[in-house]
Amino acid sequence: MDIKYTENHDIIYLRNELLLRITLQNTILILNGLVFVISCFLQIYSPNRSALIGMTYIFFSVLLSAMWCHHGARQMQIKSYLIVQEGRFAIENSWESWLPRHPVGGLLGARWFISTKAPLICTATVTCVLGALLDTTELALPATVLSLCGVAVSSIILLTNPKEGLEAPSLVHHDTPTSAAG
Repeated sequence: MDIKYTENHDIIYLRNELLLRITLQNTILILNGLVFVISCFLQIYSPNRSALIGMTYIFFSVLLSAMWCHHGARQMQIKSYLIVQEGRFAIENSWESWLPRHPVGGLLGARWFISTKAPLICTATVTCVLGALLDTTELALPATVLSLCGVAVSSIILLTNPKEGLEAPSLVHHDTPTSAAG
């Protein structure tokens, strides 16, 4: 089997995987927004259970944040590999090399954090605050404390995940073999 043939198929496969993971990340953000609206409605409609509803949403949001970061990290790996292949085959002006030089203008388009990570963190914070403000039962305090823990965990997951872009300096260094003598 021809090596170029296999590598070309890898590149096609990986570009398709990138599209899938981008779609999954966008679906996660849409799902988060939908469940957030439903949670807020339920919190307002049932204030005595507001803290518990908020806590439930926040734990759901932590799971979504972890999935979102997983897809983003994999995208970063794939983009890094494609950049290496681009260099090996002297491919010029591919999407991976063109995109960082031509970012989308505007506040949301140019800011990865604002358009992706901030909605996950902010919606969790809003449901936590709403639960604390509306719920007057004895479960309100423990549920709010657990909710704050969930917001902290979600924030740590999202904020320690590297930016899923090509600007990260450590993206293309894994291409060289390491020596055992170190």
